[in-house]
Formats: sequence, structure tokens, C-alpha cells
Amino acid sequence: HATAFDPTTGRVCFCSGLQQWGFVLPQFAQVYARKFGVAAELMRQKLWGDWFLDVEAKTWHPKPGPHRQRGFCYLVLEPIRALLHACEAVDTDASGRLARMVEQLGLQFTDDMREVGAESASTQHIRALELWKMILRKWLPLASAILPMVIRHLPSPPTAMAYRTPLLYSGPSHDATAEGMRSQDPAAPLLLAAFKVGGRVFALARVFSGTVRSGAKLRVLASEFKQRDGTEDEEEEEAQERRAC
Repeated sequence: HATAFDPTTGRVCFCSGLQQWGFVLPQFAQVYARKFGVAAELMRQKLWGDWFLDVEAKTWHPKPGPHRQRGFCYLVLEPIRALLHACEAVDTDASGRLARMVEQLGLQFTDDMREVGAESASTQHIRALELWKMILRKWLPLASAILPMVIRHLPSPPTAMAYRTPLLYSGPSHDATAEGMRSQDPAAPLLLAAFKVGGRVFALARVFSGTVRSGAKLRVLASEFKQRDGTEDEEEEEAQERRAC
């Protein structure tokens, strides 16, 4: 469990799903590895746990002391906090501090950012938060953190379905559908799970076996449907299903 939740491995994402920004530690490690001229793997270790940077001498130490800041707080959290403070002071930012900070992040201070910062209908605090979220989404887009985690750390569908099929499928363990799920066979009977349905227009679904084709008729089962050994009568089965195109 300690390994699974170790941020230095890139298995932990620090994020806001609502605001759509986030990061994993290796992202910051790569940036600071180039700046300090060290290996990215070494920098990952410095950015988590009891490692402190002497901000004057630019040296690392395992214990706190004068002029020493914890690596994660100083090099990861502080830039995010400083960006928020700059957004809060945008009304009095005659010197263009926020624009310079944005450019240092490798971004452009765009017109839409200026418009949010100058929004007169909102309070200063609301404007600052909206501007902060806009910049964070561009600097630390959530997809750039989540997708690499999925690719590197989650098992592939064929590997996962070998042990997940009995947990997901309530039918016979060796029927055509179960075998199709385990092997991810595109020629097997079609089985998919719809997770989000938008009215009568579309559904977001995960295909477990078979192939989806336009115009095909599907049998849609209610979430409480349980397939047993085939002994249930037609009335019971019909009560648990409906048909859709």
C-alpha cells in the first residue's frame, strides 16, 4: 500500500476535478531536474518527504534548518499559491507581474485572461479565482496528469479482464459472453456497460466484448438485472429489460 500511494512513482495525482487541473510529481521533477542539473529520478525523491532546500545555498538537506524549505511546499505548492496571489492583485498590477509569471510557465497571457481579470460585474475575489483556474487549466491540464497514470500504472484490458470478468458478469463463467469478455474478442456476443446517458440522444459506454455497429438492435438491461442459470421465466426476464435501437 505504501508503494501504491507513493507520489514519487507518479501513482498519485494532486488535482481538482471540478476545476479541471492537476499534476503528478514527476511533471515538476522533470522541470526542476533540468534547472538543478540532476537526474529526474533524484529530483522526484527531493520533492517528497523530509527533504529541505536551502534557498540561499541551493543545497538539499534531510533535516529542517535556517533558510531551509521543504521541497514539495517550496517548489510545487508555492508557485501555485504565488500565481493565485498575483491573480488577486491583478487590479493593481501596473508592472505586469502576472503576465510575466504566465510567460515563465511557458504560456501566453492571452486576451481571454485579460478579459476575466477586468470583469467588472464580479467581485475581485471571484475574478481572481476564475483567472487562477483558467491559467491552471492551461499550465497543468488534468488530462496531462491522468492519462499517463492510466497508461503506465493500470493493467491493459486483456490483462485486467482475465480476473475482473467474474466480478462484473453474473452469467455462467464459461459461456460465450464470459469467454468474450476475458479474451476481448471482437467477434463475441456484444456486451457493453452504459455509464452516462444524455437524455435520448447518446450514451457513454465501455465495450467488454463484441463489436458495436451502427443501426444494431441492443437489449438494454436495468442496473439491477442479474443473469442466473437460465431458469427464470420470460415474464421475470422481460420485467428486467427493455429494448432500444
